[in-house]
Amino acid sequence: HDFQVALAIPPRLELAERRRCGLPPITRLARIVVRDVDYARCIATATEVASRLRELAGRCVRVRGPAPCPIARIAGRHRQQVEVLAPTPADLQEVLAAARSAAVLRPGAGMAIDVDPLAML
Repeated sequence: HDFQVALAIPPRLELAERRRCGLPPITRLARIVVRDVDYARCIATATEVASRLRELAGRCVRVRGPAPCPIARIAGRHRQQVEVLAPTPADLQEVLAAARSAAVLRPGAGMAIDVDPLAML
């Protein structure tokens, strides 16, 4: 039997919805994933990262989260995400550079930073 499922949204409708919501490719996005074996510590760290990013962000930059990742636990580590949305690559890089300088962002085993991610899992 042939089953056809319409999973894809027409590109022009997808782009219109992304524009309405302020999502890429209309804006730039950085996804910060905080990972920890201790659930409470994972949430506390992600909350602190989001709070500090909000302090560093300009008026045109939005910080969303923290929130559980779509796959909330991998290899025994809990995962929380924080998203930073900016209108231009320069605005996004300015916030990320300030956060690195202030030791808010510490890439490694406990944190991953993905700029303009292709997938959000």
